[in-house]
Amino acid sequence: MCNRLTDALISNWPLVLVGIGGIWIAVRALKPTKDAAEAALANAQAVINSERPWLVVMIEPIEDIPGMYVVRAVNKGRTPAQLYEGHCSCKLHPVDGFTPPDEIRDPFFAPMSYLTVSGDAFDIRKITPESQIGEEDRKGGGIYLNMLYVYGKLLYWGVLANRADPTVKPYLTQWCFGYDPCRKIFYRTAGEYTRNT
Repeated sequence: MCNRLTDALISNWPLVLVGIGGIWIAVRALKPTKDAAEAALANAQAVINSERPWLVVMIEPIEDIPGMYVVRAVNKGRTPAQLYEGHCSCKLHPVDGFTPPDEIRDPFFAPMSYLTVSGDAFDIRKITPESQIGEEDRKGGGIYLNMLYVYGKLLYWGVLANRADPTVKPYLTQWCFGYDPCRKIFYRTAGEYTRNT
């Protein structure tokens, strides 16, 4: 039997070479297909990113009520956002080197609307910063021992997200603002805590 197989291979060696060559060509043809699939996936992700919601948080003064500010989220993206979870803290912390903790447990009331469409906003919290800074937080000469920080995070879904996929996570917006009591304004703090993913 071995001799018959060997004889068949020897007599048909041109066909064997053609077969090996065909397999090699087929394997080489798969590489452009794989590259094209990866490029298509990257293009699809770029479309999703351009069409996704982007909740951006800002603090604005309330015109009718002097000294009061509102923390507000605005959807700057193209598609609706659905709030999944949100936390916002407004607390005094030492002036030097404050970074918000990773875990914040300070929920707020969800917006009345189930979806926040492009250009719409919802209020997170209203604050009166001057009422939260007491004399014990101040030192003579206008130097403050503690500073008022407003920080938090939003977790939200976009309408294009495939929630059935366990690898898909909600989008995240984190922010941290400090209050300057001398100029009576909020400013965005530096650092890696503030981000939008």
